[in-house]
Amino acid sequence: MDKLEYEMNEVAKKAAKKAKIEDAKKLVLTVKRMGGTKDTALQELTNNYGDMLSHDEIIKLVHEVYQ
Repeated sequence: MDKLEYEMNEVAKKAAKKAKIEDAKKLVLTVKRMGGTKDTALQELTNNYGDMLSHDEIIKLVHEVYQ
């Protein structure tokens, strides 16, 4: 039972992280559509998702959207 519980928790964590990444991408797209720069998007993501995503993940998301 403990192993099943652990596996379920891991799946839930991965799903939650994936949802946060998708939300972060939407934020970057919104900043871009409003004429914001990469630096503005980076700052917004850091402010809103800095405690959930690593700095490298945030930079990667910004670069993906602004390429």
